[in-house]
Amino acid sequence: MIVKAFKGIRPKKEYVEQLNAPPYDVVEREEVEAAIRNNPLSFYNVIRAEASLKGVDEYSEEVYLTAKRNFEKFLKDGILFEEDAPSFYIYAQTRNSKTQFGFYTSVSCDDYEEGRIKINEHTIPEKEDDRAKLLLVTGVHTGPVFMCFRDDTEYDKKIEGIVSVPPEYDFKDENGVIHRLWVVKDPDSVKDFTEYFAGISAFYICDGHHRSASSVKARNILKSQNKTHNGTEDYNFFSAVVFPSSQLEILAYNRLVKDLNGLTSDEFIKKLEDNFIVEKCDKTSPDHKGEIIAYIDKTLYSILRKRDVVDNSNPVASLDVSVLQDKILSPILGIDNPRVSKRVKFVGGIKGAEELIRQVDGGNFAVAFSMYPVSIEELMEVSDRGMVMPPKSTWFEPKLRSGLVSQRV
Repeated sequence: MIVKAFKGIRPKKEYVEQLNAPPYDVVEREEVEAAIRNNPLSFYNVIRAEASLKGVDEYSEEVYLTAKRNFEKFLKDGILFEEDAPSFYIYAQTRNSKTQFGFYTSVSCDDYEEGRIKINEHTIPEKEDDRAKLLLVTGVHTGPVFMCFRDDTEYDKKIEGIVSVPPEYDFKDENGVIHRLWVVKDPDSVKDFTEYFAGISAFYICDGHHRSASSVKARNILKSQNKTHNGTEDYNFFSAVVFPSSQLEILAYNRLVKDLNGLTSDEFIKKLEDNFIVEKCDKTSPDHKGEIIAYIDKTLYSILRKRDVVDNSNPVASLDVSVLQDKILSPILGIDNPRVSKRVKFVGGIKGAEELIRQVDGGNFAVAFSMYPVSIEELMEVSDRGMVMPPKSTWFEPKLRSGLVSQRV
């Protein structure tokens, strides 16, 4: 794989805790508006600039221009500065005493287009266009793509000396996750990491499919405008943090459904029994793959797929999220396209099964489905086969932070 050191644009130490923010797509507008009101240095001013503009469409030209002005003001005011030499970064995240060590780098649009950066979900053109426009107007990649690679012990050895010294940044976010960042700019170390990753055959996108696709879309626009294009320009690369796959944790991505499609609870349970063994239980989360926990009318049910319900040799069809969609949501509850349906809500596993119960008991939804997490091995197999998973199949935690290191287009 091609990795390229770059002159990162990042906050001075004294501003990093104020400036960094969660990814643009994991928070509601109301939360962003409150964050900006309470913290004028929040990087939401760049990645979600619409939140500071009343009565303005989120995709209007004014939003992107405001983001550009805000980013440039951070630079002018000395909140942000640009690295003096091309660098890589080691980015560590610690949650619940478990640490994952990522490699913060610039990756190749060609590797993406030629399938070496592997995808596992479809993207929505409107969202692609939005992030591409932000790139083109601001001139910077404001948030990295979350990726992984099949790891080995050599990576651990390479970073061992780097992470043994105090980091450049060390802070705890609003969720209690500790973030640390080390700068790698020594030319010999840069060369060593570049050569190491050249021997890695693939990167797998974990989170950030729209950011990847929009980076390539922006690159192709800039390429078409450059009569002397030679492939080495900055716009041919975009920022990513790649983690060893064995270090990552995937949480469940659960579902809430507003109604039972005209069925009573008993009728719904009866229909489930065509393909599943359904039994009342007292657990809120499944114990293993092949089991789904449903909560309806203050009752928990274990839903176990019957033998031969799905083709287990198909890595997508055999996913629990696929079984839920193909055997329950679509045929029984009439939700054929969960991407656009207003009757289904996706809930990241970080909120726990308690949130599902609260929503159903509160009358907002009729039924909740608690899922068993997709494994990182399943994700990579789906990607290797050139297949895609259903929407909202994986919830990676912790999330990468935006604003730690930005990269020029």
